[in-house]
Amino acid sequence: MQINLGRVRTVRAIAFTILFLALVAGFVWAAATAPDTATRVIGIVLAVLAGIPLLLVVVSLPRLTRPSVLRFDDRGIAYSYDGASTVVPWTDISAVGIAFEIPVDIPSIDLSGILADKLVYDVLKVNKSRKISLEIFPILPETLDHHPVLANYRQNLRPPKDGLGTGIWRMPFPSPRLARRVARGPQKYAPQLYLGWYR
Repeated sequence: MQINLGRVRTVRAIAFTILFLALVAGFVWAAATAPDTATRVIGIVLAVLAGIPLLLVVVSLPRLTRPSVLRFDDRGIAYSYDGASTVVPWTDISAVGIAFEIPVDIPSIDLSGILADKLVYDVLKVNKSRKISLEIFPILPETLDHHPVLANYRQNLRPPKDGLGTGIWRMPFPSPRLARRVARGPQKYAPQLYLGWYR
């Protein structure tokens, strides 16, 4: 099972570029055709404000469009980025799951099994203030040093249950839909290690 993260990031970057380009063009047109100075100034200010995120996206395009693939199979979890790749065998992993943060105004869901995954997914899908990540817990802390391709994802966090280490790989995802696709990998190839969705 393979998920092309680079393609997802590229599509999002292109969509943001088009959106902010349209906003800048609209504000410039409004300023150019404005009959009075006040409207012209407002149009120019809004064009500059919309141009800042446009510039940030354009500058980030080379990084966002680099090839990046996450793959799950019988051997383990494989990740490749910009030509470099690594495989973390299932035998080196103590647990894997989907972590998320939800604002305090959304009720906590404390269930187990597939139903909980479905409910959490539905809640996160409609809420824009979430942070969703694949978390991989290695059995031994030194395993983190054996996979330099994953170094950017290395973090020390409080584990969701006892017996897991604090050193993990945490890969963020932009949407619940993508995280749901990613969750199918460990569910299929290592269900005994899969923690489900958790806060």
